[in-house]
Amino acid sequence: MTKRVVPFTRMHKTLPKLFIMAKDATKPQGEEAGGVFELRDEEKSSATPDSTAPKEKSDDAQNHESEPRTVPQLGVRRAEAMTSVWGRKQLLVLYILIWVVQFISTFANGVVTTLNPYVTSAFASHTMTPTALIVGALCSGIFKLPSAKLMDLWGRPQTLTLVVLIQVLGFIILAACRNVQTYFAGQVFYQVGYQGIAYSVIVIIADTSTLRTRGFYLAVGTSSVIATTWASGPAAQSILETIGFRWGFGIWAIVVPVTCAPLAGLLYFYQYKAEKQGLVSPSPVQESDNMTLAQKVIFYLREFDVVGVLMLSTGLSLFLLGLTLWAFQKQQWKSPMIICFLIFGGLLVIAFVLYERYVAPVSFMPWPLIWNRTIFFTCVMAASTFTGFYIWNAFFLSMLVAVWHQSTANATYITNIMLVGTSVGGIVVGLALMAGARLKYLALGVGMPLVLLGTGLLYHFNDPSTEIGYIIMTQIFISLGSGVVVLSEQLTVMAVSDHQHYTAVIAIEGLMSSIGAAFGLTIAASIWIGIFPEKLVKYMPLRDLFSLPQIVGDLNVQASFAKGTPERIGIDRSYCETQDYMLIASLCFFGLSWVAILFWRNVNMRIPELTKGKF
Repeated sequence: MTKRVVPFTRMHKTLPKLFIMAKDATKPQGEEAGGVFELRDEEKSSATPDSTAPKEKSDDAQNHESEPRTVPQLGVRRAEAMTSVWGRKQLLVLYILIWVVQFISTFANGVVTTLNPYVTSAFASHTMTPTALIVGALCSGIFKLPSAKLMDLWGRPQTLTLVVLIQVLGFIILAACRNVQTYFAGQVFYQVGYQGIAYSVIVIIADTSTLRTRGFYLAVGTSSVIATTWASGPAAQSILETIGFRWGFGIWAIVVPVTCAPLAGLLYFYQYKAEKQGLVSPSPVQESDNMTLAQKVIFYLREFDVVGVLMLSTGLSLFLLGLTLWAFQKQQWKSPMIICFLIFGGLLVIAFVLYERYVAPVSFMPWPLIWNRTIFFTCVMAASTFTGFYIWNAFFLSMLVAVWHQSTANATYITNIMLVGTSVGGIVVGLALMAGARLKYLALGVGMPLVLLGTGLLYHFNDPSTEIGYIIMTQIFISLGSGVVVLSEQLTVMAVSDHQHYTAVIAIEGLMSSIGAAFGLTIAASIWIGIFPEKLVKYMPLRDLFSLPQIVGDLNVQASFAKGTPERIGIDRSYCETQDYMLIASLCFFGLSWVAILFWRNVNMRIPELTKGKF
């Protein structure tokens, strides 16, 4: 195949072109400008002369390790060899095990998410509920790119085993935490493990499916949420009323690895079988083959760009935490700690960009792939969509309990509508793609309009007197639209890439989603901390103002006031007026997502693939 690569040194010339190419959206995929991918054989005949890329590359581009390699790495070759020994029965067993793993994983996540505000309330820190998720969301997203490289260098089952162990460590820390800081640390490990399992499942399904059927199998693989929705709420409530949240976390440290073991074992077996049959092509001579152990450690630290990972994760975490924690300081924005967080966090992010551009021997970010027009705007859409979602959703479960007087179980049912609707919407998209629909039109004409409609209606009905049925209706609209959007963004980045780069492009999309989630939680926390206490001062009776810190910091205290009392009316009004600001911000980000979709390539999902062993 003919490979087109835009040298790294010319990327600054490519950026302006990205914003004038929407008119080319209906051209064939092979005409991608400014991108890095292989033209499929079926597309070569339709490529125009304008799509021919320069044959030469600069020295900088040739030495840049993040660019696509002509020889697939060991993990990729192992995955391709496994697909050749799969039979249809074995693939069916594989997909059943994936469904079981996703069932337990989403069940555990539903319980953990429901327990989150109660745990922060136990430490008198309910206002910091989003903060518990910010660093976890950032680290889990950033970890996906090293996971992608690990999958390519090592293999799929090995990476799955690693992320399961990380999640188990997270559950142990959550169960043993004695303060909110330890709880935050546990959330980081838990989120890295949880997102790592989800990422591994996506890659495995991509390995064993064709473009035409991939959307359907991805949606079916995550359809277990339809069942867990009805289980996680009562389970969380039962945990709170009986064994307590510590055992509520601890039991998953046993259940999750036991559930994941059969899937990992099946992958290990067929990887071993493919190697025994000689289907894994021999590796070329590697630089690390003749190294000592210490040299290999240094080599892989460089290969995984540990310095870049630490710079980006630390910089973003400091910056976002500075935007979140300012209200807890006596001097607020003038606090030396907050100033240091913002300055040093921002400087580390800038230093990360400069380090990756001029210093890093192996780049953390696969820049050539990112500068593919479709991938670039898919990342923009993913980041803005998740930002918008996590702004309005950060305190939504607390609102259901405090404002609309729902039990913990019922509030969990309502929040889990998002998971069920996303799964159902994804299945519909998968079937539509199998019938010949185009991803861009589905996302542009169905997905984002439903999300905008549901969020706009939620703003309209955001009032304590609203019947809960109207709130449920808004969640159905948002969830169905999200199912279309989320699946579309995952499939789009794979559709413009070859198999060797699936792990990288899926990781990029996941990273942008996680960064968007972290920014959304940060914005939500800033709005909440800045507005909610002021509203309580305005609407609460004077006799209760002395207990304002307890009311702000504990969901149980908020829900303890009887319905119709002046205190409860003041709390309800404060919640709704604060949520109004969040919903307006969310609508702005969703509008940006809709615009970004306009710049997608109108990819063809019916291109045949020649890899054996695929559904």
